[in-house]
Amino acid sequence: MFDKLVSAAHVNNATTKSQSAPRLSIVVLPFANIGGNPEQDYFVDGVTESLTTDLSRISDAFVIGRHTAFSFKGKPINLKA
Repeated sequence: MFDKLVSAAHVNNATTKSQSAPRLSIVVLPFANIGGNPEQDYFVDGVTESLTTDLSRISDAFVIGRHTAFSFKGKPINLKA
């Protein structure tokens, strides 16, 4: 009997999740070093990495990895696309 209740609860929970709001999906694009000082590049990269790490701690959130995000560094990005 307990197994049937657990199975029913699992199916009900899965159905509820599929009907709920979409899962959070986010990417932190690399920040630009607007000061122009090349010695500060490590700082702006660190900000990007820290934000990515902190956001990845949100339960049920999908955060694009920093390696993928850094592939956009220095490239113009069309945000609408």
